[in-house]
Amino acid sequence: QIWPVLVVLIFIAMTGLYASTFDALTSVVASMTYKSLDIDEEPHKAIKIFYAFIFIALPIALTFMESTTSMIMCMSIIAALPYSLIIVLAIISFFKDIRQSTANIKLTNE
Repeated sequence: QIWPVLVVLIFIAMTGLYASTFDALTSVVASMTYKSLDIDEEPHKAIKIFYAFIFIALPIALTFMESTTSMIMCMSIIAALPYSLIIVLAIISFFKDIRQSTANIKLTNE
């Protein structure tokens, strides 16, 4: 059977992808906590380890909560609110730009 080999290969690929994503995530968040950090500087390892524990603890805590599904839904809705504001502002900016462009076109045609 080829299925056990495929399962092992998929598990290895998923673990590698998760590890690299997790490492990048902790590096970005750790570097955002510094007031000033040069491009070639890395954040301190203790800060990265702290955020790694935080990112590990949150899913574990959600797993043991009683209302996990509703909690995740509420968290995703709350997290989406700033993006909604950005989208609304982009739409307003788009229509302002169209209005200004059409006014400029009318002035150049006259």
